[in-house]
Amino acid sequence: MALLPAFWKPQSNNFNARPVIRPVARLRPGETRASSAALRYGETLKATIQSALVRWLNHRNRDGTWYAPLTIAANLWMHDGEPTFFALVIDPETLYHYPSEKLIDPRFTHALALHLGKDVYAFENNAATPDGSLPRGIVYEVVLRNLPRLGTGAPTATELPRSVKLDLSRRPSKLHVPLGVTAQKPHGLWLSIAELDAVLIGGSRRMGKTNLVHAWIAALSGGGAAHLVLFDGKGGLEFGRYRGRAGVKVVDGELLPTLRELYAEMNRRLGLLRDAGASNLNAYGKGLPRIVLIIDELAFALQESGVEALLVDLAGRGGAVGIHPVVATNQCRAEVVTANLKVNLSTRIAFAVPQASDSRVILDAPDAAHLPANIRGRLVLRWEARLIQAQAFEVDLPSGSAATAERTLSERELRIARAALERGGVFKAREIAADVGEDKNKISELARAWQARGWLTEVQRSSKGNGGRRVADALRELVRGG
Repeated sequence: MALLPAFWKPQSNNFNARPVIRPVARLRPGETRASSAALRYGETLKATIQSALVRWLNHRNRDGTWYAPLTIAANLWMHDGEPTFFALVIDPETLYHYPSEKLIDPRFTHALALHLGKDVYAFENNAATPDGSLPRGIVYEVVLRNLPRLGTGAPTATELPRSVKLDLSRRPSKLHVPLGVTAQKPHGLWLSIAELDAVLIGGSRRMGKTNLVHAWIAALSGGGAAHLVLFDGKGGLEFGRYRGRAGVKVVDGELLPTLRELYAEMNRRLGLLRDAGASNLNAYGKGLPRIVLIIDELAFALQESGVEALLVDLAGRGGAVGIHPVVATNQCRAEVVTANLKVNLSTRIAFAVPQASDSRVILDAPDAAHLPANIRGRLVLRWEARLIQAQAFEVDLPSGSAATAERTLSERELRIARAALERGGVFKAREIAADVGEDKNKISELARAWQARGWLTEVQRSSKGNGGRRVADALRELVRGG
């Protein structure tokens, strides 16, 4: 895709002074500082992206020369002496004439990817990473090489067991959660929720995603070190079994009110840490419990307007004050796992998916597409700049199956459901909103959530237009129980 003539020729003599390309400050095992050749390569990538961007925007100085936006950071990640990732961060304030959507337009990134022959990701980063390697701004990330797996060789399907029972007696602390057995950790890899920070879990249905979430709930609940907030997008049908446990809140209705409570708690804790001169919860040291928000399924949660913005903020800033979102989805698409959300979910876990593109949505690498589809629980963890393959533990669920878990409607939900039944089971948002005295958009959001749970049918259409949804038997039973 050619956007403008001579699009790809760097015009470095017209650019502002460029900062030195540098590797991340904290080197990890197997990483080395960038060689002079690698630094020159990074400078070339930076000049190429800048040149492409200003020509895409047709942004010039008064004298007609191309004008480059201010570069905040240009980082080169290294592994075994070879470049792995390159990230260029620009200050959008220097391009205030252009909306952020223009700066991350898929047509631009696609053209850049075709020229470089590499995967290119562009997104607006609203929160700096803890190590400072990725500050706030518009980020252009180039994947130079797929991350290696931990160890000298990639573990194969035959090297890992197909099934391992969870043994909580091996838990190192009340804040550790199980990832599974690996080639290097045959008795199990456990990581602290504080280390994991904010987590994205993805994979095809019935491949083990929800089982992993249950294992984490089993490890964290009841210990007193963490409080759990659980949302399953099914009105508590999956997580209702944990209702009544100490330190556990199961969100039955809309998620947004709970997110607002967590947002307020995050700001309260930030104030406490600021007053105490502490940079994080460990430094504060006054016994505030960690809060783990588990969302399964993300696509259901995002049907409520306002949810994504709060999730992005909680994921970006919550870890420092002990609030940790864990977001799971079986819809591994960029429309669901948005760039703003993904960049703030620092730990990534993927189960088997059918396509490399699905895997890249979660891991920024194709490895999950190569996992054996006949082994439930096989996963890839992106952690500490490498990919680790593991077999997740199987967990015995507490009594009360998902099908029989207790579920009641809130007073508001009951009032809305009864209004629909009084109309013969026909659910039209405009009419229901008038009946109950609520905003039509709020009723429409609830209808979409109820449809996802199987409580309402899809919209019935005919030659006369929109005939509304119909109340399903499951919702009728809940109304009778209410």
